[in-house]
Amino acid sequence: GTARSRTQEGEGAGGADGGPPPASKFGKFGKNPGVKTDFLPDRDREIEDTRAAILLKAEYKDAIKTKLEMTFVLHLMYWKPRGLMMQDVKKVKHSMTVKYGDTIGDLLQRFRDAHNKTYTELKNISGEQCLFCKEGLIIPHHFTWFEIMQRGCTIFGKNVFADLDQTPREWVEDGEEVEGEDGEERGEREKERKKKEMA
Repeated sequence: GTARSRTQEGEGAGGADGGPPPASKFGKFGKNPGVKTDFLPDRDREIEDTRAAILLKAEYKDAIKTKLEMTFVLHLMYWKPRGLMMQDVKKVKHSMTVKYGDTIGDLLQRFRDAHNKTYTELKNISGEQCLFCKEGLIIPHHFTWFEIMQRGCTIFGKNVFADLDQTPREWVEDGEEVEGEDGEERGEREKERKKKEMA
């Protein structure tokens, strides 16, 4: 009778095991695919965005770590004091291989250790007492080469740190030997000079 038909209807409305029907993700009435909902909160989308951000951050850290271990040849001039009162200076060209992750202080200490016998004025001082200047700017010792190249410093419309890892144009044009360079670097310069003469 009536009781039996209600029981059958209840069984038909439930799941295969007689339990409640599966709940819909988007509620009773479903989701209209024609409506733009990008501006609404979406937990799944936020989770995917978070995962993508974490992955990009890890890739960026790896790229920075690799960059800091890379080397380049830094061309510089040592201002050697002259005269009884050291009122004059002689500019001497040098080139050193440094890492992008090295600090200015690391370079000055290395230069002092390598040349304190050549330049007697360096014997009684440390790298901390030396200065590195670029276009009249005194660069603090704690900065790395990567940091100052990334940050840059614009003077009269020119980024004075953009060419630190390049050979200065005037050094290439005058063709002079760079004092302090090793044999491999000197050989490369000689090859470049011969190519220019043949051209």
